[in-house]
Amino acid sequence: MEWDRIADAVALARAVLELYPSIARAHATYGQTLAASGDERAAAAAYARALQLDPGDTRALESRRRLEPLASVMSGFGREESGCGQIRRNARIGTAAPTSVNGGRERR
Repeated sequence: MEWDRIADAVALARAVLELYPSIARAHATYGQTLAASGDERAAAAAYARALQLDPGDTRALESRRRLEPLASVMSGFGREESGCGQIRRNARIGTAAPTSVNGGRERR
């Protein structure tokens, strides 16, 4: 995912999940790749399955915790873009949070 090859990461995580369906970490990793691809509903389902298998799986717990507020915050502002989509967009333009149209900089 670090090389912006999210589709490849999703496919690889899915393959690992098929090999190890009873391992919580496989579900959590699959969820993280789904979230990075913008499929928050499927990511939430993968995290839920991971937590069914291992309620203490820290990757699933933390990833689910990060996913929930982003979706609610973005919908609270009436934005159609998902929380993960906003994070991906901000990462590409080098900002940490949504900013004004001109990136918070004054025009000279």
